[in-house]
Amino acid sequence: MPKVATELTQGQAFARTAEDAGLADTATRVYKVILSYPNESFDPQAFCGTFVGGRHPTNINLACCDFNAKFDGDSRMVAIVTFNYKSNLSVSSSSSQNNPKQRHPRERPASWTTSSSLVEVPALAWRGWNSTNADGSNPTIADWGVPLNPNSEMYEGVTLQASVCDIRITQLVDYDPMSHHAYASYINSLPVQIGSLTCNPHTLLVRGVDVEPTTEPFMGEVWSGYKVVYSLTFKRNVVCVPSAADRSTFNVFEVGWDRLQVVEGYKIKNSGIGVAGVDQGALALKQANCQVVVPIAYSDNTQDTICAAQVSISGRDGGKTQVRASGPIALNSDGTPRDLTNAVSGKYLSPYVYRYQVQQDTDLRAIFGLRLTG
Repeated sequence: MPKVATELTQGQAFARTAEDAGLADTATRVYKVILSYPNESFDPQAFCGTFVGGRHPTNINLACCDFNAKFDGDSRMVAIVTFNYKSNLSVSSSSSQNNPKQRHPRERPASWTTSSSLVEVPALAWRGWNSTNADGSNPTIADWGVPLNPNSEMYEGVTLQASVCDIRITQLVDYDPMSHHAYASYINSLPVQIGSLTCNPHTLLVRGVDVEPTTEPFMGEVWSGYKVVYSLTFKRNVVCVPSAADRSTFNVFEVGWDRLQVVEGYKIKNSGIGVAGVDQGALALKQANCQVVVPIAYSDNTQDTICAAQVSISGRDGGKTQVRASGPIALNSDGTPRDLTNAVSGKYLSPYVYRYQVQQDTDLRAIFGLRLTG
């Protein structure tokens, strides 16, 4: 066992640099160790009382990152041990502490990196922009409204750009995390807080998990575990949805990874003659001599059955005839055709829009054991 270890003033150093809009500090401590015999083997960390991962005695923001020892002189009786300390605030700021390596790997908060981009999603509302249209007329939409043409048919292909944020969360664990691969494609069932970003339910999608065995020295021991990287995508997908009962009233929803579905189709339930909110001209009606019979009645043996949606058009002598609808039409919740043209109780209806969950959800923070705060 060496005889004595003395910390030297000569060789000690401290430095601070600015990089990536943050601060990086470094420091050096030097010990002189007198051996009991030439070429004696010893543990520099244990004998000097300084360990990789330990804090600097006067600057607790620094942690020992490595050390080296070498013999001094030809006698091989003196060894010089140098311990290097480092902190990088610009890297560790996401973990809400000065230097994450000052804590044991199994307790160390996760770190993360992020990047944002845009994706195209369907738009269920729009608004006029200029005071006049291209043809010189005033805009038909003064405020947010449903994308309908003058005949109250929905335009197809109207989209908007939604923001998505790709997040990579890295943390160390001392258990086998291979089971986490089974949760790729899952979304969060409960809110997840990542820094100042709040991910409400169904806004965070697991895109993939990377697992890699790793070892790391800490306070005189060698810790073995796994480095896990969770690739997530955050999408708020905030949309403006018209109220079904009043086309001039709108609600704003944070849809996330759920699906908003306009209730429409090529087929209808042939029911609802005389019922407000049911498009009478879209029902399969009885005809004679290629004209709709007045008063209107269901086509033979079609009441309460599923039929092709119809469109009423002008016939001869001022009457009406029907042809099969060439596109999907709005439906009520019971499958009858929805009337978007005539006011009901003084208000114009808009299509029903339903929200559906399409991805499995779970408590991601609990399942993954995410340590997102200090």
